[in-house]
Amino acid sequence: MQSTDYTYYFDPYTYQIDKNRYVYNADDNATYWLDDNGRLTSGNWRIEKAVTTGRALIGRSPYSWGGGRTPWSIAANQFDCSSFIHYIFASAGVILGNYQWATTYSEKDEGIAVDWSNMRRGDIFFFAYDGDYYDHVGMYLGNNLFLHDSPSSPTGGVGISSITGFWAEIANHVVRRVV
Repeated sequence: MQSTDYTYYFDPYTYQIDKNRYVYNADDNATYWLDDNGRLTSGNWRIEKAVTTGRALIGRSPYSWGGGRTPWSIAANQFDCSSFIHYIFASAGVILGNYQWATTYSEKDEGIAVDWSNMRRGDIFFFAYDGDYYDHVGMYLGNNLFLHDSPSSPTGGVGISSITGFWAEIANHVVRRVV
């Protein structure tokens, strides 16, 4: 089930929110941890720290092309897609290169390659708007949702979108696991 902020798993036999255990989600071929509140998580503190940092900026960080590459723009929460991904992972101690030069092109080589069908929470993946293979980057949350910074997100900046419709059409199926 999807609430406005989190995904929950209901036990198919008791119909109650399940908690404190791992569950397998056949929809995205991944295993997730259900926390004490029944929220679906990765079970990896670095990924969850990056998700928490990113969620805190939803609706508070409008898209800013070229932002996030100076201490001033970071303090002002002004990011574009690649600097946003760099920033949220850096908050968890995962450095994806030099923040001053963070681009989708530099991030496409971080971590290890993962098949689209094996994408899991915390993986980054890329989009191609205009035929360019790396025009946009987001972080997969699970349940076909992703966190990103885009003028096309529901907030016009940092937001959560579904990998359906427009986003499914431009996803280039390049996935990197950085944690």
